[in-house]
Amino acid sequence: MAGLCLLAVGCSSGTADPVSACKTIASTGCDALASCNKLNGFTVAQCIQANEASCPTAKCPAGTTFDSSAADGCVEAIRTEDCTDLGSFTPPSCLALCR
Repeated sequence: MAGLCLLAVGCSSGTADPVSACKTIASTGCDALASCNKLNGFTVAQCIQANEASCPTAKCPAGTTFDSSAADGCVEAIRTEDCTDLGSFTPPSCLALCR
């Protein structure tokens, strides 16, 4: 499953806080992987479960604030990512969810 963990800890409705953003990123990413036939034998549900494992503790580091607009951009970037690139790197918009 480690190969499926392209989804950085978080990210649209569902991006109001780090925990909900994390869950939205996981779901969106797994749906995208499935549509590109990149789940490597796992189901969407298994992918989501693995990627949501750290969501309950998702939070921004001290001195930073969660940016829900950046999270929305992250979700959209994952949703529209080309199948060739999907899973090979984290979209830049997903790297700065806490500022």
